[in-house]
Amino acid sequence: MNITGIGALPRMKKVEFWAKEWVQKSTGNSYFAVKVYVNDELVGTSRIKYGYGSQYENEGMEVLKKAGYLRGVKATMPSRYFRERAGVKYTGSINSVKRERDLKDFANS
Repeated sequence: MNITGIGALPRMKKVEFWAKEWVQKSTGNSYFAVKVYVNDELVGTSRIKYGYGSQYENEGMEVLKKAGYLRGVKATMPSRYFRERAGVKYTGSINSVKRERDLKDFANS
């Protein structure tokens, strides 16, 4: 099964979610932003969101939907979604940053 986007969007062969997370020390709350790449091209970046753990993957799927790649797909975890589709390599990673400014720079770059 091929996964295609709207109109002239290319078939997905490789999907990557790269996220950064910052923990507010005074409250212990975690915030993150995620960049989504399809076939090594940046297709979108999320806004800074509250969340932790694999929440960045859910947000990455939303970025893909907004970019037109996942029409009609209900919310699902990308590791499961892409595992079921032959020919699409999925990679996801989140790294911590020490300063809020670093997270903002990542989200705005």
